[in-house]
Amino acid sequence: MSFDLNTLRDIVIVLVPMILSLTVHEFAHAWSAHLLGDDTASSQGRMTLNPLPHIDIFGTLLIPIFSVMSGGISLIGWAKPVPITPHRFTRKVTMRTGMIISALAGPGSNIVLAFLVGGAAMALFGDQIDGLLPQMRDPSRSAALLYLGGYSDAARQSPALMLLAPVFLLNIGLAVFNMLPIPPLDGSRVLPTNTQEKLARYTMIIFIGFLIVINVAHSILWPPIRFIGDGLLGFWSLFFG
Repeated sequence: MSFDLNTLRDIVIVLVPMILSLTVHEFAHAWSAHLLGDDTASSQGRMTLNPLPHIDIFGTLLIPIFSVMSGGISLIGWAKPVPITPHRFTRKVTMRTGMIISALAGPGSNIVLAFLVGGAAMALFGDQIDGLLPQMRDPSRSAALLYLGGYSDAARQSPALMLLAPVFLLNIGLAVFNMLPIPPLDGSRVLPTNTQEKLARYTMIIFIGFLIVINVAHSILWPPIRFIGDGLLGFWSLFFG
């Protein structure tokens, strides 16, 4: 690992979108639980877009910094979990259904944010993105946006492009990562209750092992990120092509 001004720039470019995206993610958890009748998060000041109450030193800061310094771009991270009390949910939903809804709200908010940012990227830089596709061995608008936002002369000339690319891909990465059925990630909430209880005994071992694999093999999450990203950008290309 080496540290220079370029590395510092890369850390800032990843860290700022990471903090903002995780803040939206946790706010969505708290807001959805509040709509279902549980005011636990809101009463503890977690239903807020202020990032400070949500930041987890390890998951929000150290993991992204490590990923950048090890030569990759961090597409995973997490914040302090929002407290949810299922028995406070309205009786219109079961506790299990309420937990699933509030869990899915986090990744869902990241996809919505990626959708909006993708629209902005195609509106401002669609010609450059699509112009790069014929030069690519395996054409992908997501890969083209990643290249333009991080490695091209256009990125150095446009701070907007340098920001939009990581925000777009990061939010999709966070959604994909958090939907994996591994405790304590959001995706584990869709598993049968007895399965969740069994896996809970080995949460830290499974999770740490998975983090090691992800940081050694960055490409594991890329196929689903690319698939979703290409779909979102493809939609906006109908309007900004």
